[in-house]
Amino acid sequence: MPRDRTADSSGSAARARLAELTEKKAAQIRALWPEIKAALDKGHRQESVCECLAADGIIVSARSLASYISRIRRVSTASHDRVTSVRANARTSPGSEEKPSALISPESKLKPLKDPLANVRERQQKRSGFDYRPELADLKDLI
Repeated sequence: MPRDRTADSSGSAARARLAELTEKKAAQIRALWPEIKAALDKGHRQESVCECLAADGIIVSARSLASYISRIRRVSTASHDRVTSVRANARTSPGSEEKPSALISPESKLKPLKDPLANVRERQQKRSGFDYRPELADLKDLI
């Protein structure tokens, strides 16, 4: 059954408007972040911050606000760490002619991945008892 083209175009327009609305809310919350952070640092709950935002026309749920706050904190922590490492590198090599942005390589921005199977490998090494592996057995010794 063929789809109605007007439904597709209105669907994509709705998606665009929703994406714009989401970005608009995120931008508003980022703009108000210093005030929101101050309120949270003073001990106010996120629900009360949501009520204050709703009074100003920014309607956001507590769960969404928590998500926005998490993203803002994650980005600010990453940028703070990046600036700190650049400053530390600049202090250790005062005679270098490199620019601070050149001191940060893309590899250094990535966190080292933890081995998800480290505990299994550790247990395999500490394994006690009989370990029979037929692929390693010599048939002459078995008979």
